[in-house]
Amino acid sequence: MKARTAYRVMMSANATYLRETYGEAFYRNFRAAADDKLRELIPRIPDLGNSVASMSYAFITAYVPFVHAFKQFDETRDRAGELLWVMNENLLQRFPSAIRTLLGRMATSKTMLKSLRAAQLKGEQGLLHPMDWRVVVEEPAEGGHRTTWTQCGALQALRAIGEDGVFPYACRIDYLMAHLMGLRFVRTKTLADGDDCCNNYIAGPGFTEWAPEKGFEHRK
Repeated sequence: MKARTAYRVMMSANATYLRETYGEAFYRNFRAAADDKLRELIPRIPDLGNSVASMSYAFITAYVPFVHAFKQFDETRDRAGELLWVMNENLLQRFPSAIRTLLGRMATSKTMLKSLRAAQLKGEQGLLHPMDWRVVVEEPAEGGHRTTWTQCGALQALRAIGEDGVFPYACRIDYLMAHLMGLRFVRTKTLADGDDCCNNYIAGPGFTEWAPEKGFEHRK
């Protein structure tokens, strides 16, 4: 999936919400601003090739036009990052709970672990794009898997073109996804917050609190 496709999926899932919340005139102006930003952005997005995180890359780069557009209007300027979370929640909730649970199982499957280990090996062999994600995978005795990301492709690429304002809001969406997919997710560090890595731990099926109103001081 590319950023343009991810953008269209996000916009389609949120058109009704934007119209009902802010009115038709706002929606038209918002969409025009976001569309213009997407057209300007697409030629500048680095191509990372066949990344293990290509889906994440498509969506995170697609967030840029939305955040840009929200910041253009008085109604949404100060809530741009939070509204990005709302848009993602609206999108994910369009999937039946059974499908979301299945996606959660896929995220912890042996196939996914195999892909992550292959990406780790390619990184160690110098076979990845210089900006691509770098990961170390562990399977702790208590179950689940830990992925230590020492480089974030989306952060690297968007920072290189001066469009990294979607961070760290984009990182927090991992908690939303875990919450809706029935996974127990723990993280205390992210590269976007200035830490040395993103120390993701998916402990398997379970509960992850979303609750953005409580903040993310200890669960970056």
